[in-house]
Amino acid sequence: TSSCCGQSGSKNGCCREQTGLSPRLFEPSEFKPLDPTQEPIFPPELLLLRESPQQTLFFKGERVTWIQPTTLKELLTLKGRYPEAKLVVGNTEVGIEMKLKNMLYPVILAPAHIPQLNVSQRTENGITFGAACTLTYIGGELKKAVVELPSYRTEVFKAVLEQLRWFAGQQIRNVAVVMYPVEVAMDNEEVVMDIEEVVTDVEELVKDIEVVVMDLMEVVMESAE
Repeated sequence: TSSCCGQSGSKNGCCREQTGLSPRLFEPSEFKPLDPTQEPIFPPELLLLRESPQQTLFFKGERVTWIQPTTLKELLTLKGRYPEAKLVVGNTEVGIEMKLKNMLYPVILAPAHIPQLNVSQRTENGITFGAACTLTYIGGELKKAVVELPSYRTEVFKAVLEQLRWFAGQQIRNVAVVMYPVEVAMDNEEVVMDIEEVVTDVEELVKDIEVVVMDLMEVVMESAE
């Protein structure tokens, strides 16, 4: 039944007495006895999946197509095929935009498992992180650098670590990446550039109006003489 009858009964009897349907997802009697001397182990199948080659995932719904490429070449090919596709790793902000702002992204590309986007490299000027590196990974690498490098080279790292400590919770940091903030910043930069162009056009228009006004004033003065 769609809802409980509260044991009031119906023409088909109480819903709790219905047979053929079971709320259980498994039968506990089939479980192996727990050995108190052994600790439950992590499922070996999941560990093997981590070592196995990644495969491209493709999900198509009524309004959205979600693709997870496994190589940088594949990502670039898909981006060329779908120029308006949204790059998503953590997905939190996109979920908010689609739910609260009624925005629609017909194609979503998820490059979280592309190796080139999940690496970091130390340089003379700092540390370079791939765009899909999680905040947890970034924090771990920065902590290592703070311990291993001279203090005068790690002041910025310490400041970033302090900010990460207050950013969301551990579960969010485990999946949040730097890619989306950079993408948003690029979008905002384009908006700023558009606004600057409009301001420039307005300033030029004002100058033209000033010239016209001055010409009119000269005409009026000549007429008065």
